[in-house]
Amino acid sequence: MTAIRGEVAGTATDTGLAFVLENTSRAACQLAGYPDLALLDGTGNVVGTAVPDALGGDGGPMIPGPSPSPSPSTGSARVILRPGGHAWVWLHYGSSHHQHGSRCPSVEALRVGAAHQHGWLTVRVSFRPCDRVDVTVFTPGP
Repeated sequence: MTAIRGEVAGTATDTGLAFVLENTSRAACQLAGYPDLALLDGTGNVVGTAVPDALGGDGGPMIPGPSPSPSPSTGSARVILRPGGHAWVWLHYGSSHHQHGSRCPSVEALRVGAAHQHGWLTVRVSFRPCDRVDVTVFTPGP
């Protein structure tokens, strides 16, 4: 079974963050499409989800409930993650507007499900998104 760990790359800003996944096992694995991404508060409750951002533009609003299914997007290449290899995912969000007049949620972790993999991994973060939260496809890293 492939083991993957994740961490935020750098510091979250007012508009986004990057996180990196690393294959910590001895076997290669594949990632493709978008991660299944839930936004968790400090108690582990889902406060929103990220929506696929295929064109790099604005996605839909952040919505509570289950995340979109992780699936390869049309034209997205599979990322082969060799042992010790990395893949990146970028998260874009707005933090300057209150969602429907309410307070912006505090996100303390991301629950990540990778396409073609089983199980979830948790990446610790700290940010307050408002409005939309978009996620990009997996991108190979160095």
